[in-house]
Amino acid sequence: TIPVALNDVGFSCHAVLMVCFQIIQLCTHERGNQRITFTATMILAVAVLFILVNLSIALSGKSIFGMQDWLGFITAMNHLQLAMTFIKYSPQAYYNWKRKSTEGWSVWGIVLDLTGGVFNLLQILVLCWNASDMTPLTGDAGKLGLSVETLFFDTLFILQHLAYTKGKGRKEKYEPLQF
Repeated sequence: TIPVALNDVGFSCHAVLMVCFQIIQLCTHERGNQRITFTATMILAVAVLFILVNLSIALSGKSIFGMQDWLGFITAMNHLQLAMTFIKYSPQAYYNWKRKSTEGWSVWGIVLDLTGGVFNLLQILVLCWNASDMTPLTGDAGKLGLSVETLFFDTLFILQHLAYTKGKGRKEKYEPLQF
């Protein structure tokens, strides 16, 4: 069986709450001329439809598409998370490369994300070592995939940041406070 730790459940619940909070902010905060694109709306609609279909299958208890229980639902949600993470990171990597700049976003969020990915992978490896079993590594492809995907993109973003800011002095955009 795949071990499900309490911290994994807590992390997932926290992530869902934060995404809901961000969606509420998107709908309520002033954003000037910026609008949610048709593509983003369609991606969100497909994701919600995917969730509802998989939830219906899990609730029915019938075997459809080889999925028949809650573990199948969780696995499907994990695959959705992998897809959404790729969709989230790819445009930023492309625009950083196209503009040859990382100006406009903080690299520190990426460093924190990278730290989480490293500790997630370390948790998997410690579970394997502790149990003398490779099941945590091979049995939870979603968790391993998310760690690898996070490590890849975060490393790419840090390398882009280092490459594009090399030789550029820090530009102060604000006047320092005088006391």
